[in-house]
Amino acid sequence: MTTQRIDGCNSLSLPKGVFKDIFERAKPYLMVRENDVHTLIAYSLAVKLLEGAKVDERVVLAAVILHDTGYSELTAEEMSQSLMADPEGNVFRIKHEEEGARIAAKILDELGFGDQEVKHVSKIINGHDSRMTSISSEDEIVKDADKLYRFTSTGVDFMRRWAGMEPSTCLKWLKGKIEPWFFTERAKEMAAALIDEAEG
Repeated sequence: MTTQRIDGCNSLSLPKGVFKDIFERAKPYLMVRENDVHTLIAYSLAVKLLEGAKVDERVVLAAVILHDTGYSELTAEEMSQSLMADPEGNVFRIKHEEEGARIAAKILDELGFGDQEVKHVSKIINGHDSRMTSISSEDEIVKDADKLYRFTSTGVDFMRRWAGMEPSTCLKWLKGKIEPWFFTERAKEMAAALIDEAEG
C-alpha cells in the first residue's frame, strides 16, 4: 500500500484498487468541511486497526471512505448545527448519515459491489455518529477510525477552529473520551499514544 507522512498520523495509507475507485467517486461529495483530508486520515487509521482483525476489510474500508459524503447535502447552517449538540438525536447529524448511506449505495452499486456488502456498508454509515452501540465488528472499526481522527494533530486543529477549543482544552477533553468512545483495545491504545505525542 502506498504511504506518505502526514502531520498527526505516522503514515498515510492511500487507497488502491477498488478503494481508490471508491475514493475518486466520493471526492465530489467530500469537498466540504475538510472531509477529503479527514477521510484519508480515517482510512489510514482503519488500515492500522484492521491489522490482525477478523472482519470484512472491503466493508470497513468502503464505509470509512464513504461515511461523511452526506455532509455535501447539508446547508452551511445545517452543517454548523450538526457540530453543536451531542450526535444522538441531532437531526442534522442524522441527515448527513442518511444522505451518506444513499450516496454510498449509489457508488458501490456502480462499482459492482454485492447487495449484502452494499447493505452492510449503508447500515454502518446510517448511524456511524448517532448510534452509540455497534451493529458489527466492521462497524466498530469504522466508528473507531472516525473518532481516532480527532486525536491526530490535524483533527485537534480542526476542532480548535470549528468548535473554538484551545489545543490544551481539546486534548484534556479527548483524554476523557478514550474509554467511552472506543470499541477496540487497539483504538484506545492508538488514541492514548496520539495524546502522549501531542503533549510531548
